Amino acid sequence: MTSNWMAGNDYVEPMLNETDAYFPELYTAIGDSLAWIKYANATIREAKRLSGGKPVYPYIWPQYPSKPIPGTANYTEINYTFWKTQLQTIKDAGADGAVVWGGYEQNWNPDAGW
Repeated sequence: MTSNWMAGNDYVEPMLNETDAYFPELYTAIGDSLAWIKYANATIREAKRLSGGKPVYPYIWPQYPSKPIPGTANYTEINYTFWKTQLQTIKDAGADGAVVWGGYEQNWNPDAGW
């Protein structure tokens, strides 16, 4: 039986067929690497199922929200180990690459762990 998630994706598939590549989002919601790996593998597997052989490039973000304060952007940078795990997971899941998103109104941190 198809999950609601997959059924919803099947519903919009005709629109997706008009694209040259798929760009699912794999932003980190929390610092739980095992939960992220499970989410990433399922998302990439689903994108590949729908893509018909088109390239899959997930969006990733080297930060995740931390204890938000209304009106501010509080984020925790992903550490080196978690970032490396994310990149390896994306590669192992068969994605064709990744798009690194972020940086709006942020100064570049050359000392960031990732």
